[in-house]
Amino acid sequence: MLFALPGFVPRLQLDWGYRKKYLSAIAIGALYLGWWWVDLQYREPSLSAQFGNNLSVAFALALMMMQALQFYWRDSRGLPGIYPFLGILALGFAADLYFNSKIGYARVVVVIMAFGLLVGLFYAAHHRADERHGAVFRRRRYTLLALCYFLSFLLASGTAFVIHNSEKAVGQWLISNANLGDRLTLGNRPTARLDSMSDIKANNFDHIALEIVAESSPGYLRGQIYDRYGDRTWSALSFGESPEPVQNPPAGYVSPFPESDLYPVAADADTLRDTLVVYSEPAIDRAMFSPKETGWVTRPTGGVMVNEATVVQADNALHGEPYALFTAANVPTVALTEDERTRYTGLPPDIAPRLVALAGSIVGDQSSTLGKINAITQHFTTNYDYKIGIQVPRGMDPMTYFLFSEPRPDAHCEYFATGAALLLRAVDVPTRYVTGVGVWEQHPFADYWVGRNRDAHAWVEAWDDVEGWVIVEATPAAGLPEAGQGQKTNAFRDFWSMITLTVKRFIAALREGAWSAMGGLLRALVVGVAHFFQAAWWLVLLLIGGGVGLWRLRHWIFRGRSADKADIDRQRQALNQQLTVMDRWVRKRRQITRKPHTTIHAFANEIEGLDDEHRDHNTEIAEWYRRWALVRYRGRPGDTEIRDLEQELRQRLKKSRKRG
Repeated sequence: MLFALPGFVPRLQLDWGYRKKYLSAIAIGALYLGWWWVDLQYREPSLSAQFGNNLSVAFALALMMMQALQFYWRDSRGLPGIYPFLGILALGFAADLYFNSKIGYARVVVVIMAFGLLVGLFYAAHHRADERHGAVFRRRRYTLLALCYFLSFLLASGTAFVIHNSEKAVGQWLISNANLGDRLTLGNRPTARLDSMSDIKANNFDHIALEIVAESSPGYLRGQIYDRYGDRTWSALSFGESPEPVQNPPAGYVSPFPESDLYPVAADADTLRDTLVVYSEPAIDRAMFSPKETGWVTRPTGGVMVNEATVVQADNALHGEPYALFTAANVPTVALTEDERTRYTGLPPDIAPRLVALAGSIVGDQSSTLGKINAITQHFTTNYDYKIGIQVPRGMDPMTYFLFSEPRPDAHCEYFATGAALLLRAVDVPTRYVTGVGVWEQHPFADYWVGRNRDAHAWVEAWDDVEGWVIVEATPAAGLPEAGQGQKTNAFRDFWSMITLTVKRFIAALREGAWSAMGGLLRALVVGVAHFFQAAWWLVLLLIGGGVGLWRLRHWIFRGRSADKADIDRQRQALNQQLTVMDRWVRKRRQITRKPHTTIHAFANEIEGLDDEHRDHNTEIAEWYRRWALVRYRGRPGDTEIRDLEQELRQRLKKSRKRG
């Protein structure tokens, strides 16, 4: 609104054609889109929780700015009048309305009212008052503006009231239908219900959630570990206080983040082996996905928390902030305490006897831990098939149905992991349930690894007195994360993720002055672009063809308008030349000059009122001026009328020469 106010000053108004108007609208849209992307990628992580920003907000602001820009155009025919309503629609989708207090409620009223007022300003002042309308139109405009203020207040108050009273119900409906709650808390939930990850794996399955820079595939990355099961729900281990930073980093340690602290994860870890730099999507809150062998961790800002299973979690929201993991070549095995062994062998009492009987029949005479693990995993991989989602009969316990029903029901990883954990516990093998991501896929266009929604996975860690905690994979081969590597993904989305991460890494290298790393990133970017064009050549051709088609369509739409404008300009030029000739003759023969502020009709009356011997001829000249004004200002002049005026002008000039 402040930007629109100077547009009422005539000296600041621009005489722009359609081309400049639409180019300015495109430029404003691109500017706000760039602002949104840069702010999203490079804002300080500590500010993310305080200031919201999304694409809908940028879209709304761009539309409002395009609307305000029209006040600077002399020609009232600007962009389509639907722009204000599109801005309000974008504001609604921004979903950035909070009612935490009376101040929050008032804020919503003010925001909605501001948009309503801007719409009112647009339509009230879109056509400015001119000489033909005078004060009557100006009074109507101010009345309309006052009415817009009143209606905007009513609209804002009513909308805020409706949103405030339905916010909770709408939010619960969105979460239950879009599964946003599961997606946003993947990996660090305090509880995990069976089926909690099936929707994540099935919906938007090729979405990239993790991008990991490492020399080899990261494999199993743990997000959370659970120790107690009951009522179809696993309960997670609790996190302790943040450990103190390491004073003497291990040999070979190089931090990817300047002036960042290194935190210990595994006690007494000795030799640093591999480095993994993880970039997670902003939707992942505090979970720091890490391999079982992680010995140390660092992040640019903030600290970390570690639980007894060496699972790492940030002490504040990450919001897309990267972090680095350092695996240890040798992590000493610490024997389980009696309390830990009791917790890791606990069974739900309602099905414990049936679990013990089934596990005994599967294991047989196997006495070693590894032998029991092999027998139980083989039981699942041989007798079951993998399928996302399982239809459990109403009122029946899910694990009872899964383990004891005939025929064996198809299921996904959460059921196989839970079944294996419980059956191993039934034969005195301590186990813990793990959720996370299995990363074996290399980015199709770059040299780093990616974890997608479909790679969300659940598995088991079992305790062996010799090996320590070992990974147990009971899911059939079709459900393993490695099985999805050959699936087709969205090439354009993968290409955009490559561009985004390369820019992040390039800026980080630029800040550190790592010129060789910057050169390597540029080379990798060129190779990635080439791979994208090779994989999505049809998309490139489609974009080029679509661009050419839109350009031709625009040319076809505006062709008639451009031709009409050129024709009108030619006709006006001819009329102006005629007027110039007549003005010059009158100035020379009658010693009268038409001043710039004098209208054509007033000048004709002045000529007609001259009291000299050429009164009859003066009347004919005045009539010509009046006819010229009629042709010029009545509407679009016709070529016949212009020729008639030209012929009459020549005749009168010729007649005047004869009269001397």
